[in-house]
Order: sequence, then structure tokens, then C-alpha cells
Amino acid sequence: MNSYLLTCNPTFSRQLLKEMGLPGMVVHPGVLFVEALDPLKEYILAHDIYHVQKKVDSLDREQIVDILASMLSLEKTFALCCIFYGSPTSNVQSLQIRSRDIEVQVGISLEQKGFRVNRNSPDIFLYLHVISSKVYVSSLVYHVPRMITLKKNRLNRAQLKLGEALEFFHIPLSHIK
Repeated sequence: MNSYLLTCNPTFSRQLLKEMGLPGMVVHPGVLFVEALDPLKEYILAHDIYHVQKKVDSLDREQIVDILASMLSLEKTFALCCIFYGSPTSNVQSLQIRSRDIEVQVGISLEQKGFRVNRNSPDIFLYLHVISSKVYVSSLVYHVPRMITLKKNRLNRAQLKLGEALEFFHIPLSHIK
């Protein structure tokens, strides 16, 4: 599966899709799903980029365990991080289960199958993104540390809005040196 999840500031979701120039959709404010990302590059507005290995249509623990078991090796250690997206009234939050509970339940099931968990320095680190009762099993491809987002060639909201205004009103800047 050559799909990706990108996280960004919820205000910039649509702008990030425009910046990429690729077909995609906003699956949750601040989370984009794109089918392909070639070539992979650092997008100005993206926080994290995850490569989606599998997509599951329900929060079925046994199905998730089977998928992870097929992806992992008995010789290598792993760690798992579950991230819920949604408001308190969404389907995900109404399940009355925490992301940590899912991590523990899935981790225990995988340990019973012979896989080794190592939360401090794993060989493989996988993520479960739970969005509207769909689960995206992924691995992190790119992460922007917080200090870099504040310094390097990153756009702030004022710069982004100024760029949109220049584009919308067709204001030429050729006379400015």
C-alpha cells in the first residue's frame, strides 16, 4: 500500500493539500490521507508523515493483531503507539476505551504469539491511527521537531494569509526589490 497520512495544523489542512498538488482528502481536521507521495519531500506545512501499511475498517483487536503479526519479525523488538483523533462526541471517544488500553491489549496479544516488546529502543515502531472507527496501521517516515517548526522555512499563519491574498487579488510584486 503506497498511502500516507500527514498531520498538520488543522487550519492549514486544505492549504497543505494544495501545496502537495496531489489528490487526497482530509480525514480529520489536521490529518490528510493521500494515495501516493512521490517523491517524498518535506512539506512546509506538514508536522509528521506516516506511511500507511494497512487500513482496517473497524476497531477489531484480533484483526489488528493478525495484521501486526504479519508485519513483524520474531527476531526484532517492536513498540506500538495508538493515536485517537476526534472530539469527545465522535465515534472514537464514545467507545469508552483509551489509546493506552489498545496499546496494552494488542501488545499483550502479540507477546503471547512470541513477539518481543521494547518501549525504550525498539527495532520497529508502529502507529495505530484511529479516525472515525477506521484504523490506519503505519510507520513514521518524517517528523518535524518542535524547534525546527518555529525556525526553518516554515510559514506562519500571517505569511500564509498574505500569500493567499496576493494570489486572490492578483497583486504583482515584480516592482519590489
